[in-house]
Amino acid sequence: YPSSPPPSIVLLVDEPTSGLDATMATGVASLLREIASSGRTVIATIHQPSSRIFRTFDRLLLIADGRVGFAGCTAAAAAHFGRLGHPIPPGDNPAEALLEVLEGGAKTKLLAAWQAGAEARAAAEVEGAES
Repeated sequence: YPSSPPPSIVLLVDEPTSGLDATMATGVASLLREIASSGRTVIATIHQPSSRIFRTFDRLLLIADGRVGFAGCTAAAAAHFGRLGHPIPPGDNPAEALLEVLEGGAKTKLLAAWQAGAEARAAAEVEGAES
């Protein structure tokens, strides 16, 4: 009999760095990164990550009022918000800055912009599939 592939494993962790000092939190984030690099899916909620921990994540999902404000490559988030008129100042913790912008007065505009972009991407995918 052919051996079947191992089952997919998803590791879901809720605020694994909360209450830890910076060294321990960085160690936990590095361990999660190693697990993800081994082919496993890791989904984590992180409350107020340091810049170093923020950079360990490949993909980012920002949600406000139950709506997506950004979903994609973590490194692309700052550029996305910058294109919408909300650049992240150099030296700021990107996680804090992105959440401040998303929760601030521009929230409605940013959520609408993401939704419009998502709808445009979906329409392009449909058009491409029909061609």
